[in-house]
This record gives sequence, structure tokens and C-alpha cells, in this order.
Amino acid sequence: GAISWLQISDNGQYVLVCTNDLIYISDNYGSSFTSTSVSVNRGDMSSSGQYVALAKKDGSNLIISVSSNYGSSFTTQTLNIGGSSTDDCEISVSQSGQYMLVMASGHNLYVSSNYGSSFSEISDTTQSWKHVEITMKNPSLMYAQVNNSSNTLYESMDYGQTWTSIINHGSNVHYNNLVSNTENIFAFNAETKKVDKYLLGSGVTINKNLNIFNLSSYDSSLTLPDVKFSSTSKFNLSSGDAYELFSN
Repeated sequence: GAISWLQISDNGQYVLVCTNDLIYISDNYGSSFTSTSVSVNRGDMSSSGQYVALAKKDGSNLIISVSSNYGSSFTTQTLNIGGSSTDDCEISVSQSGQYMLVMASGHNLYVSSNYGSSFSEISDTTQSWKHVEITMKNPSLMYAQVNNSSNTLYESMDYGQTWTSIINHGSNVHYNNLVSNTENIFAFNAETKKVDKYLLGSGVTINKNLNIFNLSSYDSSLTLPDVKFSSTSKFNLSSGDAYELFSN
């Protein structure tokens, strides 16, 4: 099936590729992959690659699968949260793997602080969620994006327990992803085909419409699911410190 999501460990050794109900994991820098049949919309991993987490919204069920052994095996939890299936279901894993943040559009957010052993529902957080991100800077700092005309960004500074709307955009903004390094959170704007950057923990725009990518031949039918930063916190695709993936 078509690739829906990709994640890479900080050193590049472990690679996670998600398709519909099938994942591929490499432990040798992408030289070869092992496939596993598992329910998944999107996935994420810790910086070392040891903790891998997957999420899928299937009918009324939110299905979360977590591995603590580099994707060799998974433990699955099924939460009946109501509603119907949606592809807008995403999980973010902290650098250490201890904290995980899960969203499904039209539902409350869910947070784990014990390496995915259990998840707690955060009340009064129901939104048309599109993306979530636990920052590299500090796992207490989390972000979530609403998929609407304003592409509102929400911020939590207490490990996902409380959330505040920090940025409401006007027109000509269509964010395809959220990703952070140790200082900023980045979002790819498909309308301008450029990257917006925000200072972590401030809610203040410090630089928008960055010409980071050469997108002269960008196809608007494609999305940019994720950009993965290494621990060096550089933003330089040519250096190997970041990775990009376009998929249908």
C-alpha cells in the first residue's frame, strides 16, 4: 500500500515506514526491512529507536500499539472512544520514549507518561485535530494543530494536562505537519510551499515562509507527513540531519 508515515531514529539506524495495516522496520540504516501486520495510521519512535508507537482510529476504536524492543514485538491497547474511522489519527513519542501524545480528529487527546503502558484521556480537548508533537526541547512542552480554516495551534507546558490556543492563522495557511528541534517548532505550509517557524514555549511567530525546501516542482496533491530532526538540532537536509518524505 501507499506510504502514510515515516520515522527515523536520531542516528539513522532504525527506520519505521507505515502503510495501511502494515509497517516496515529497518535496524540496519534502511538496507533491509522486516514487515509486521498491525493496525496503523501513523507512528513515531524515541530518539534511540527503542520505543516505537503506532496509532489507528478504526470505527469507534482508538488502537495504540507500543514496542519497547525496537519494533520486534508490539503490545496493543484498544480504547473504545466512539465516533467513526478517520485517517487523522497520530501519535508522538518523546525523545526518551517515556511520554506519548495521541490524537484522533473529533476526540479528546490522550497522554501516556509510562512508556505507553497506559493512556489517560485529557478532558475538554475535543477538536478537529490534524497533528501532534512532543518537542525535543522538553517533553513537558507539547503542541497540537487543529485542521480548520485558521490552522490553530494549541500548546501544553505541563505534559499535556492543560492546553491553550496560541496561534490562529488567517487565510493562505494549510499545515501538513508539525515537527520540532530543541529550539523551535516547524510547520510546512502547503499553500505557500514554505516552512513557518515558532519559538518553543512562546507562541510567538519569529520567522515565517522560510525557503528551506526547494519546491519549484512541488505537487500540491502530495503531503509532507514528517521531517525528522536529529539530536544535533541542525536544519540542513543536505547534511543528513533531517529527512523528508512526500507520499500520496
